[in-house]
Amino acid sequence: DCFVKSSEWSTFTCQTQGHKREITSFEVVLGNVERMQIGWINESRYVENLSDDHNGVGEEENSLALDCCRGGFLNQGEFTKLGLSIQAGSVIRCEQKGHRWLVDGKLVVSSVASDDTTHFENKFLPPTGHVNNGEEDKIIPSFSGKGHWTLSQIVLSCP
Repeated sequence: DCFVKSSEWSTFTCQTQGHKREITSFEVVLGNVERMQIGWINESRYVENLSDDHNGVGEEENSLALDCCRGGFLNQGEFTKLGLSIQAGSVIRCEQKGHRWLVDGKLVVSSVASDDTTHFENKFLPPTGHVNNGEEDKIIPSFSGKGHWTLSQIVLSCP
C-alpha cells in the first residue's frame, strides 16, 4: 500500500517508473480528508493549462475526477451531482483509465454505454499515440485533497 498524508490542500500524481506499463485502474481507501478529488489527468496538457488559482483534479481542463466532498463527478470543469455519501473508510475504485467509477463496490458513473448507471461522455482521453510538444500524452492518476488516504490497489497495462 502507498499512502498520502498532507496537512495542506495539494494535488498529487501516481506514475510508474523503470518500465513502459501504464496504470489502467486503481483503488483508494479514504481516511479523514477534506475536499478530496480522485481522478485522472492528461499529464502534459493538464500542467501547461493550469489556471492561476489552481483548482483540483476534474475542475481543470484535461482532467476528470470523483468529487468526494460534493458527492458527484467532475469532467473537465463540469460537475454532475450523483448524490453520493463518501466518508472516511469509503473505497473509491476507478477502472479503465477513468471510464468506470465505483464507490464501496457500487458502480456510480461510467462512460461505458452498456453499464446500468449514470453516464458521461468521455472526451478526455486522447487518441493513442497523440503527441504534444514532442511527448506522447500520458493519462495518469491524480488526487487533490487534504488529509490522509491510501492507494490500496494499482492495475497495470499488459506488457
